[in-house]
Amino acid sequence: MSGTAKNGIGYEFTRNLVILFLNSIAARIPFHAVRLFMYRRVIRVGAGSSILMKATIRGFRITIGKGCVINSGALLDGRGAQLVLGDFVDVSPDVRIWTLAHDPNSPDHAARARPVI
Repeated sequence: MSGTAKNGIGYEFTRNLVILFLNSIAARIPFHAVRLFMYRRVIRVGAGSSILMKATIRGFRITIGKGCVINSGALLDGRGAQLVLGDFVDVSPDVRIWTLAHDPNSPDHAARARPVI
């Protein structure tokens, strides 16, 4: 079996490479229209929404409603479960919204995922 099949090693590597590109390069492009064009290839972004420079996107299960503002330094984590921001939501600078974390009550710190809607 080749490593390029969906959910294979090659597939996961490619998906992670896309996220790395978004966070390392696209997030630092000073032209909003170009940044938004790139983000819309990976996550759902509603009409009239803005993702400011240096915002961090983790995962592909992220939906941003219309008229939203994701400020600089904000982190949206859609790795563990769905992350949905409704219409006209303003995420302040340096805010972290997680869907995947370690369970503090687990003796082996097992991961737990919950949707954020």
